[in-house]
Amino acid sequence: AGFTETQSLELTARYLSLVVSIMFANPPEQQQDPGGVCLMRLLWHSNAPWNGSGYGIETALFVPRIASLGHEVIISAPYSFGGNVLEWEGFQVLPCVRDPAGNDIISANYEYFKADLMITLADVFGLMKCADALSQMNVAHWFPVDTNPLGEGDVTVLREGRGTPIAMSRFGERVLQAEGAESLYVPHGVDTDVFSPGDPHVYRDGVPEIGPDTFVIGMCAMNRDPQRKGFAEQMLAF
Repeated sequence: AGFTETQSLELTARYLSLVVSIMFANPPEQQQDPGGVCLMRLLWHSNAPWNGSGYGIETALFVPRIASLGHEVIISAPYSFGGNVLEWEGFQVLPCVRDPAGNDIISANYEYFKADLMITLADVFGLMKCADALSQMNVAHWFPVDTNPLGEGDVTVLREGRGTPIAMSRFGERVLQAEGAESLYVPHGVDTDVFSPGDPHVYRDGVPEIGPDTFVIGMCAMNRDPQRKGFAEQMLAF
């Protein structure tokens, strides 16, 4: 409370940095910043920062802020493109090879960068094919928990890959702990210069069918999969 949005995003980035530093860094061998955070080589595995998806937006928000703390960061973005390595605002962005979640390239990216830690901001269940390989790396999964109990795919990756889960919500933290995971907690962030309540009259006036008493339901969901997001179930609910 009392923070500006910029301060809040920077605080979240520093908190995430501090949490993973405590969990994974080796203080006697690694440089520390004045606040005691051990500086590391971080591989960020998610959507590309120019991608307009939720994960892509968060990548664009947090990678520069984490790097500004002194960490060296490289982005692994197989979900977004294939081909050559690209650059975004001074950061290398690594592509996919064949698997769109990066299961076939994740180990090579980790070795290529000589990473101290990989942070995944992605659907954990999408990494089931490389769960065994993940067990050979230092990995922290910062991810949304959207089922109760925890989804079978997420459970498989966490158990076989031995990564450290980082919940984005207290709900997620409780669900992970109920599964026996030692979960960390770092709340998510949003740029309120973009996402914030506006004047409802501006939007209502643009849609004649919507008036002050109209009950409107909004759903934020990827629309490529007719089953996964439960469109039919949500329609039936009404």
